[in-house]
Amino acid sequence: MPSLPTIPFIDATQSVPFMNQTHTYVVPKLLLGVVVTALFATAFASDAAAQTCRNRGALDTLYCDENNDLVADPVPGGGAAPNRLVIGFGAVEDPDVYERTYRPFVDYLSTCTKTPTTLFPSTSEPRVIQAMREGRIQVAQFATGAVMFAVNQAGAVPFAAKGRSATGKFDAYHLMLIVAAQSDITRMAQLRGKTVAHTTATSNSGNLAPRALFPALGLRPEIDYKVEFSGKHDKSIVGVKNGFYAGAAVASDVFNRMVDRGEVRSEDFRVLWRSENFPADAFVHHHSLPKTFADRLKKCFFDYEYNDAMKKQLEGNDRFFAVDYKRDWAVVRQVATTAGQKFDRASYEALLKNAKAK
Repeated sequence: MPSLPTIPFIDATQSVPFMNQTHTYVVPKLLLGVVVTALFATAFASDAAAQTCRNRGALDTLYCDENNDLVADPVPGGGAAPNRLVIGFGAVEDPDVYERTYRPFVDYLSTCTKTPTTLFPSTSEPRVIQAMREGRIQVAQFATGAVMFAVNQAGAVPFAAKGRSATGKFDAYHLMLIVAAQSDITRMAQLRGKTVAHTTATSNSGNLAPRALFPALGLRPEIDYKVEFSGKHDKSIVGVKNGFYAGAAVASDVFNRMVDRGEVRSEDFRVLWRSENFPADAFVHHHSLPKTFADRLKKCFFDYEYNDAMKKQLEGNDRFFAVDYKRDWAVVRQVATTAGQKFDRASYEALLKNAKAK
């Protein structure tokens, strides 16, 4: 018999802080019974899947991948469409920016999916991943590296990313190694013995790609220079500007957005090196969404045209485009493997423990 999930106490009315505001979420008492029943059903279904799964690949034991597309298969027999769609953002910069940027789109999803849509009150990527794993959110946006944890440990299915109609492609970015323009550092080798900012353990451009790519360029993280985790790309960038770090590995899209908003000036930095392009991020849905609802959700995404404010905030991106995890994240998985990063249960639990400690 499978072990039963821990069911937290859920008050009928719960107020939680989010984006410097307080939002009240009303949970009907009738829904509590549905939630409890679903949790018990999930426990038994997961146990059955664990016993009958013929291919799992890198996925956690909760999930199966019999069609070998590297993401969790749909729940056998389908499932019920959610009464409320909850969407999470694993913010890589100021969470208020995400709130302002995506609020019109979140409101649109309520109408388009015919399902009330709310934001999940957390901007920590590990916590958003955990919420999806526990079934508390159905949709989320993650940065490139965190997508792999979400896929393997939370049953996430990447399906969309922001892009431009002019190119017909989803957005991409590259890793940049930056230093302050006023510093005397003009070559990567001059960072030896100094402190260089990485962002978080799961970040592709902020940690995994530097560990995979820098050694071939003659600069080994942790050996040739001290790594200090800043927590976010914008903090790394500001830290370099203010002299806290000799250099930083950052994502070009975050850097460009900060320049466009007037938060930093490009002339205050020197770029020592740029990588090839990586997919910038992805929106994912939980694998348990029934196909009819998931198809409706995708259509809502792909039909949506950004308003002018969204276009400006998102560097001229104006639409969502489809992504395929197996194909489009192949280079990212390769980088992670080279960097020695695993996305298994032990690595995930260590990541979550670290997030809870902060």
